[in-house]
Amino acid sequence: MRPAIYLDRDGVVIENRDNYVLTWSQVELFPQALQALRFLSQTPFAIIMVTNQSAIGQGLMDRASADEINQRLIEEIKACGVRIDGVFLCPHSPKEGCACRKPMPGLLYDAATLLKLDLGR
Repeated sequence: MRPAIYLDRDGVVIENRDNYVLTWSQVELFPQALQALRFLSQTPFAIIMVTNQSAIGQGLMDRASADEINQRLIEEIKACGVRIDGVFLCPHSPKEGCACRKPMPGLLYDAATLLKLDLGR
């Protein structure tokens, strides 16, 4: 089993927006995040991006659009010689009370199961 580091998307990898990131044109990658990801890519840790996307649950965007934004972000990061080993998304609104919306651990458990990660490390 592999150790992992989990990173939030909005506010950590890309700039957070008060009205959500709804289109690719609104994505602004933090240069410092790219530097940190470059360093992490040289470690044995799996790099997992987790993100709450309540705009889906609120009907402001659909899941396909959110997945497209994440896919394009991963492609851009990989083009810089950096890796992301997985992206896990919660599409629910805060009112839904799901187990996958951070800070609940559902996304962490999903990633650990699918990617054989050691949560203790």
